[in-house]
Amino acid sequence: MGMGIGNAAAIPIRCRPADSYSTERIRSRDCRISLWPAAIAVLALQLFGGFPASVAAERCPNCASFIVDIQVVDGVVRTADPEGAQILHKELLPADNRIPDDATLKKILAHDLDAVLKNMSPLYWNALNGTDQKDDGFQKSIPKCLLGTFKHSEWNGFRSCYADAENQIKTGQHGFLPLRVALGDKFQGSLIGGGALQVPDAHPGSDSLLGQLTFFIVAPKSRWSASLPNTPEVLLHDQLAEYLDTFDQGIWRQEYIKQLIDDFYSRRGLSPYVQVSPSKKYSGKPLSITIQPNAKIAVVNMLPPARSPADTQAQLDRSIALYNLVSTSRFRTLTNIQPHTVESPAGNYDSIDVPDNLQPLFNSIPFAAAQADLAARGFTVTEGSSLNSTVPTIFVNVHRNDPDSKAGKETGTLPVKPGTAAVPSARNSLPTTSFFRNADTNTASADETSKASPKDKKGYVGAGFSYLSGQGVRPIGAFEYQRLLGVADITLESGSANYLANGSGSASFDYLGFQKLHHRLSLDLNGGSDTTYHRLIGIRLLNERRNGGTAHAQFEVLRDPLGSSLRFYVDSGAQTVTLTDPELSGPAATVISDTLVSTDVGATYVLSSLQSARPFQLQINPTVRAATAANGGFAKGSLTTTYHQEALGTSVFEVKAQFSAATDLVPVYELPSFGGVSSLRGFRADDLLARRVWTVQPELWHGLPRHAGSEDAVAQFLNNNVRLAVFCDFGGAYQTYAGPPGVKAGPGIGLRALYHQVTFRLDWAYGLGTVATGSGHGRAYFSVSTPIR
Repeated sequence: MGMGIGNAAAIPIRCRPADSYSTERIRSRDCRISLWPAAIAVLALQLFGGFPASVAAERCPNCASFIVDIQVVDGVVRTADPEGAQILHKELLPADNRIPDDATLKKILAHDLDAVLKNMSPLYWNALNGTDQKDDGFQKSIPKCLLGTFKHSEWNGFRSCYADAENQIKTGQHGFLPLRVALGDKFQGSLIGGGALQVPDAHPGSDSLLGQLTFFIVAPKSRWSASLPNTPEVLLHDQLAEYLDTFDQGIWRQEYIKQLIDDFYSRRGLSPYVQVSPSKKYSGKPLSITIQPNAKIAVVNMLPPARSPADTQAQLDRSIALYNLVSTSRFRTLTNIQPHTVESPAGNYDSIDVPDNLQPLFNSIPFAAAQADLAARGFTVTEGSSLNSTVPTIFVNVHRNDPDSKAGKETGTLPVKPGTAAVPSARNSLPTTSFFRNADTNTASADETSKASPKDKKGYVGAGFSYLSGQGVRPIGAFEYQRLLGVADITLESGSANYLANGSGSASFDYLGFQKLHHRLSLDLNGGSDTTYHRLIGIRLLNERRNGGTAHAQFEVLRDPLGSSLRFYVDSGAQTVTLTDPELSGPAATVISDTLVSTDVGATYVLSSLQSARPFQLQINPTVRAATAANGGFAKGSLTTTYHQEALGTSVFEVKAQFSAATDLVPVYELPSFGGVSSLRGFRADDLLARRVWTVQPELWHGLPRHAGSEDAVAQFLNNNVRLAVFCDFGGAYQTYAGPPGVKAGPGIGLRALYHQVTFRLDWAYGLGTVATGSGHGRAYFSVSTPIR
């Protein structure tokens, strides 16, 4: 095999390469070489296919080379033994400590190369002419060994198979290029990857005798962040540059850099279009990163259109859709904009143009919440964009599902005109589709017909479970029917807490009087029987059952998922509360039987800053309960605050603080509870019951250690979606029903798995302190949470 570019690059600086024309590493360099031997060496390299010095200087200013052994897996070329690969003239790379050590660099380069190779056609394909590549009958005559698997140590076997196939095929009417040509000129010449390897134009880029490929290593002298466009449209430019610098490896990796930028923005709900220039054809000129502005919501389309100006249902649908898609401040203005009906061969629809000054940045996080809320109202919501727009804009499409449709899971979108593209979006973003902006700029062809409207699925059946430390697993089954008689959502739920059967039902009425109030008012009516297995009351394990019903009303005053939101609520109802001792039977088993009549008044305030460098959310929940029981009237109040703060990278700080207090006549079953996953881990729920309870639950999340070169789908999921958590809960209980008062703590560790808008939490904590049943000990917890809204 000929010398790599590192050897050729040694000539102009008057240094002697290794003493043999092979893939052997350069062992020494002699800077006293004379001009004539150097000229002869250059001529020899050119005659025998080496890299000319001029090509080296032009194509790869940093001119280190990577030589890797290859193997054949099911006929497809793959890398073999990355640790045995060679890096020639690494000392000619920029003197920057960003460049990884040899072992790590080899792993990264081999990983990037293999990601490209696994999607390539079988090697023999490059030896065929265009006619043979399209001849299915001829393809079946290809020797099976060319589609077999050969390790690098078996490369001679593959060469022998290839030679036999070459001789056999050449005797017929078909052509078959020699292996050195198929592997070098054709195969390697077609490699365009997203990594730091550049395919050389000159030979020998490959060695068909040894089964090796040679590449340039592209290592720009400046940092990746220096290639970012410094324009106002690039959101969070300085923070993005800082983020990129933490991962900068000194070598240019197109797909990896794009992935990092997409991840940075997608964690903030943003999705600007990102392009990173490839390393191929790099000649020392600055490499570039292009980031287009994040798109804004410019158009909201409604399908089907209003039947007439007096179509109150269509007006209500439009108002509810806008309310979910924008903040209440923008909503007040948009409700005064009358839609225009667009007539299209593919289907008619109403369209609302959002004024420039009211167009919000498209953010996938609140958009996903809007999709879920509107789905419960019978809408399918999608987003897309047209190439006709010079400024990145989003079209949101709200499609009322048809209860009589048989379309099932059809998307129900209008067909997209050829040349109309979906919005380029970040990884893990929502799928995109497209409506037409208007009839004169987007026209459908005659054979395009609108798809059937999605079927309005109202009934859902589900199952799940809950787990409480010390109280076991509780299976749950649920049936929900939405929009009964077009108004109410009915939910029926049943399950058990071990042998204790539960059953409940609820009816929900949403957006009551919305056209007049222009604010969301909802009413929930709940009733049934619920149980708690082995609730700890003092030192006794009792079973609790509550029979009765409640009414819940909620009014949303302010709504802005990217700012401040505020809602008030009132709960009122009556319940019969019974505590029984499972160790006893008959009347003696009943410890308490009481009637509880209560009214709760509360509020929820949320402050969100999702589009900032370090996104955060703050939620504050004050609640006051006035109630009466057998002992008389009492009051109870609580304040819960949750704060979630993210860093530039994968780190997260989260803290939850609670304070609860009750008056003298509060019954024991209504006392504030100390312990459990939402109070103080390391203890079980109700380990202490007290009139005064406070707890603080701080925790720090961090991404799993990132190993260079380990960036397959599983590694990416672990990096993007899984976090390690460490925490130390602490709190105090005073005026306890049983057990010593005072401060307790619960240090522990956990895992966080983020999936769409849900966080799965698995924790283990050890309780420090003494409670009614004794001192604390290690406990495991599993819980599920959703983002603050």
